[in-house]
Amino acid sequence: MRGKAFSDTNAASHPIKRGYRMVSPFVVFQSELRATLGRVGPLALVVLFILSGCGFFSTRDPDPPTGSQGGGNLALSDGEVLELIASSFTLRDPDLYMGVISEDFTYAPLPSAYPDDPTFFTTWGAAREDVFIRTLLSVSLLPPDSLAQCTFESISEQQWADSSIFQERYTLDVHTLESELPRSYSGLMRLTIVREEDGGWRISRWEDEAVSGETFTISQLRAAL
Repeated sequence: MRGKAFSDTNAASHPIKRGYRMVSPFVVFQSELRATLGRVGPLALVVLFILSGCGFFSTRDPDPPTGSQGGGNLALSDGEVLELIASSFTLRDPDLYMGVISEDFTYAPLPSAYPDDPTFFTTWGAAREDVFIRTLLSVSLLPPDSLAQCTFESISEQQWADSSIFQERYTLDVHTLESELPRSYSGLMRLTIVREEDGGWRISRWEDEAVSGETFTISQLRAAL
């Protein structure tokens, strides 16, 4: 006797009759899935191979450290310290400047560099230096189209494994919007440069001295700002 046919509403919950064998819907789904994967499998492998070759799934190597405690580039030699100072004026970048200033920085001008008050720079450290350079290089005082240039002329160098002493003749030209400020400063500076724990070289001590016949020193500019 022929069995009673299933209605459409019950078909999903009963086995499907195929010939003399009852096949579960789940088994049918597995069979169709394998067939589909069999058709797209090689293509999928090709796509994965191309993506892996392009480095899509590869991990990215971290960038080498370029910053320093001041946010600027890291000076990897004592000579680079002067290069970065000069670049900081050209680029109007106070972070670049502070990147070569040690946290233990002291500024100690000779009386000839700032004769008005010999005790003015007694407590001048990294924090005061940061305020000075950010004020000087601010857009409100030094517009982008104005001149800002710092040059050095080597007088003498003493170098050891982890420290150096540079004596340099400097000239700083800055055309600020402040009419009362001179546009050119020059003098003789003596820098103690040390290599710190992160491998960067930084200025730990800066001495300033006036040169006979030259009017304004960078110490006078520091005091004015």
